[in-house]
Amino acid sequence: PGYETWKHEEHFEDYKRRTAGKDVRTLRMSSHNAAQHVDDGSLDFVFIDGDHSYAGVKQDIADWAPKVRGGGLISGHDIDKYEVQRAVREAYPRYEVAPNKVWYVFKR
Repeated sequence: PGYETWKHEEHFEDYKRRTAGKDVRTLRMSSHNAAQHVDDGSLDFVFIDGDHSYAGVKQDIADWAPKVRGGGLISGHDIDKYEVQRAVREAYPRYEVAPNKVWYVFKR
């Protein structure tokens, strides 16, 4: 089903069941606000798959790339969508593409 028809609360309850007892920190808020709660250089990996508009992807990269340590992976989905590709290409002219429309770069 499309994004509009998802049962968000049902999916969130399933997520909580699956992660119960695991070392998971849940930040249930916008991507932009959540990034403010994560220290720069503290992550090994970030996967961007939220707002697929040019501005949204550009903002997610700006917010989340600093959170990834040097040598870590910055990645995302839907590189086949023009707006996503445009924002990724501007930030990372030498990005790579993996199967399933995934883009990625290793942070220097």
